[in-house]
This record gives sequence, C-alpha cells and structure tokens, in this order.
Amino acid sequence: MNASSIPWNALLEGLIVLAALGLILYRQLQWREVARMQRLGGILSVVGAVMVLQQLRQSQIDPVTLGYLVLTAVFAVGAGLVMGLVSTVRTGADGSLEMRGGWWGLALWIAYIAVRVGMSLAVVALSGSQSSRTTGLILLSVGLARLVSSAVATHRPRSAENLTIVHAATRS
Repeated sequence: MNASSIPWNALLEGLIVLAALGLILYRQLQWREVARMQRLGGILSVVGAVMVLQQLRQSQIDPVTLGYLVLTAVFAVGAGLVMGLVSTVRTGADGSLEMRGGWWGLALWIAYIAVRVGMSLAVVALSGSQSSRTTGLILLSVGLARLVSSAVATHRPRSAENLTIVHAATRS
C-alpha cells in the first residue's frame, strides 16, 4: 500500500467528525454559555448544509436518500428538544445564560450517535447509497441538535421567571 492509495480526504473528514463529537461529549459535563452553543450549532449547520448540497449536485437523489435526509433532520430536531429539556440551566456570574447536559446529556449524545450510525448503515443496506455517511450530513444533524437544545434552554428560564415563587413558610 502506497501513500497515493490512502483516501486522505475521507480520513481527514473522519477526524473532523470524531473531534467535533469528542468535544461535544466532553462538554456535556461542563457549564457553557448558551450563546456560544448557538453559534457552534449555526456554524456546524451551515457548513454541513453546504457540504450536503455539494454532494447532492454530484449525484442523483433516490427516494431512500431523500427519506433519509428528511428523517435525519427530524431526528436531529427531536434529539435536540429532548437534550434541551434534560439539561440544567443557570445564570452565570456575568449574567449570561449557561447550560450543561450532565450525565443524561452525555448518555443522550451517545444514544444519538449510535442511532445515527444505525440509520446510516440501514440506508447503505437498503440502497447501496453512500450519501448517508457524508461528513456534511453528520455536521448538519449535530448542528441542528445543538441549535434546538440551546433554543429550548433559552426558553426554559424565561418561562420560569414568570412563575410566582411561594416559599414554604408562607403557605397555609
């Protein structure tokens, strides 16, 4: 095997995906600013969408691939919703909104990755299409999940501010 036969682009894309996922898993246990999570989710979504569109221009879209794209987007939004609901939210020392997924968030991300891999393998088995394994689609789905989870986290504290807090000593 010589150096010219090594699929360098695929290796580089795989390393980028592994680095992004590793960072996300690590960060589930740490407090992070919601605004930064929204920026990261936006960047990943845009980069992923551009990569997916480039790939779709180069190949025909069969019904299985189209269904997979839609299912991936729906799954990412649903996973982001659940991740946003199980996360813990607080106001940081500087007044910014912070969140962390904790162990539940970490477990959900691991489950999310496992389901995504399973979906990808199913598409390859059903259609032989390799489009389900693209880096762009992975980045797009992870970005969507991040955007939705941070949007849910942003909404939760605003809802809690409108509640009247009744202390135990004042209840009759």
